[in-house]
Amino acid sequence: MALGGLALLPGYGEVLSTAMDPTDNTDANGLRKFKSDGSGSPATSTQIFYSGNNVATYGKGNGLGDVGLACNLAPIQIGNRVWVDSNNNGIQDPGEGPLAGVKVTLSGPGLTSPVSVTTNASGEYYFSSSTSGTAATGYAYSLTGLTSGSSYSLTFPTSASAGTLLLSNKPNSATGTNTDVIDTDPNAAGLISFTLGQAGENNFSYDAGYAPCIPPSLTAIASSNTVCLGTPITLTAQISPADSYTYTWSAPASVTLTGATTATATAIGLPTGTTTFTVTASSSPICSTLTTVSVTVNPLPTASLTSATICAGQSTTITATGGTSYSFSNGTVNTTGLLVVSPVSTTAYSVTVANASGCTSSTTSAVTVNPLPTASMISAPSATICVGQSVTLTATGGSSYTFSNGTVNNTGLLVVSPVSTTAYSVTVTNASGCKSTTTASVTVNPLPTASLTSATICAGQSTTITATGGTSYSFSNGTVNTTGLVVVSPVSTTAYSVTVANASGCRSTTTGTVTVMPQAVLSLQASATLVTVGSPLSLSAIGCVGTVNWSTGATGATLSVTPANPTNTYSATCTTGPGCFTTASITVNTAPPLVWSSSRPRFVMAIRLPWLLRAVRAR
Repeated sequence: MALGGLALLPGYGEVLSTAMDPTDNTDANGLRKFKSDGSGSPATSTQIFYSGNNVATYGKGNGLGDVGLACNLAPIQIGNRVWVDSNNNGIQDPGEGPLAGVKVTLSGPGLTSPVSVTTNASGEYYFSSSTSGTAATGYAYSLTGLTSGSSYSLTFPTSASAGTLLLSNKPNSATGTNTDVIDTDPNAAGLISFTLGQAGENNFSYDAGYAPCIPPSLTAIASSNTVCLGTPITLTAQISPADSYTYTWSAPASVTLTGATTATATAIGLPTGTTTFTVTASSSPICSTLTTVSVTVNPLPTASLTSATICAGQSTTITATGGTSYSFSNGTVNTTGLLVVSPVSTTAYSVTVANASGCTSSTTSAVTVNPLPTASMISAPSATICVGQSVTLTATGGSSYTFSNGTVNNTGLLVVSPVSTTAYSVTVTNASGCKSTTTASVTVNPLPTASLTSATICAGQSTTITATGGTSYSFSNGTVNTTGLVVVSPVSTTAYSVTVANASGCRSTTTGTVTVMPQAVLSLQASATLVTVGSPLSLSAIGCVGTVNWSTGATGATLSVTPANPTNTYSATCTTGPGCFTTASITVNTAPPLVWSSSRPRFVMAIRLPWLLRAVRAR
């Protein structure tokens, strides 16, 4: 509780007041600071006296009277220490000595130009607004323009002692209590930025450590020291002791590096042969170490795989080359590079080829499968023919046709005349050269054995001629029947034909002749019709154009006879054909011979009359 005595502390933004504490420390009286930022929050308290159990002075801070300022304000001061950070941990460890001769520069408002001092033998430096200081190494006085609450910066060199010491790269790394007074504060550029405190406040926490260069132990490791062309390589820098380092990887111009400024880099595009990588690890521009690692790159095999074109149902061998081992996409692995395949449709195959170095490359090819032609063969007009007929076989489905009888054409037509039932095959080739075979049979039925009887008749007669050998008969006179019988009455000799068809419809034709003989005509003549017994005579058959058969058994147009009987009848038959004949007869009489007597002369007179011969004995 403020009791009335007040004093303003210039430059601090606080008010000092006499006060008592009526709650926690009811017997305490003294001074209390309050913030003048409008909040009225208390800052610190100072106990002047303790009333104890004296009721007379209990809580009576008024006895202090008013509050007044009795001295000048303290100057503003900035500074602290620069030291050799032997182990480069960014912390002022026991035994780490000061570093003299380091130039420190202050910049900020109220300074006509940046002000620099050099650390003294104790490694200390100070900047002060005091005007009563004595000039000495490491001190800069009379900086009256310094303004509390303004922004200022301190700049330290990044190296010292002719480059043998480097500004620590571990700013603000201390932990625990009083961390800010024992650690190094400049960043990598040697800069500390801060807000200047109030008058009387000593800003003595801006320290800078410089570490000696102790090259680390550096090893470069490749993910593999022998690889195949195209394989990326992971490069790793292993360093001891562990610390914060800057890494730089380098490689030939043809190689691309990713992460070249980190402990782990990736390299791609390595050429065949040996490639050497260099890595530099730096803890500062002057403290670094480097090492190398080499990677041998083996070439990839030049993989090839033949293609092929086949017909459906065929197999083919595709050949891979370029290596010592071959792994095909169908799972086959061998060292010959040969693969027999029988795809049912166009198929792509791949092969991974490995060379003696174990490097691999892959390639693909295709086996094109062309369809087979749809072969067909039909016969026209029918697949069944008769002996002696021909039929046309028609093959379709391709562009070229090879028949089993050796005929090759591109029309697909084949005329055949087999003598017996025959199977024909055709190989049909399409435009892709693929082949398909089919067959067709031509059934050959036998011809009927046709026969037709002939006949001989006499003019005016009729006769029946008979055809056999089939089931249907077509005669040349137009008669068609199934009996094979036809009655004819030609007026002259005539040839008849018949076409005989059997049950298979096959036909055969034959002929028969009906010979028409003329009617027989016959007359008989005798050289004499009355002769002396024992006298020969001649008989003649007149008008017969056929065969003459005499009653005596003789044949021929004439007959010599010697009649022995008084009356002798002779007959003859004239035959011009079967059933065509006529018969005639003639009678010859005989007379006894004349008898001559020597005593009396006699004479005989003979008179010849038709059909009668008489003898007259002379008397």
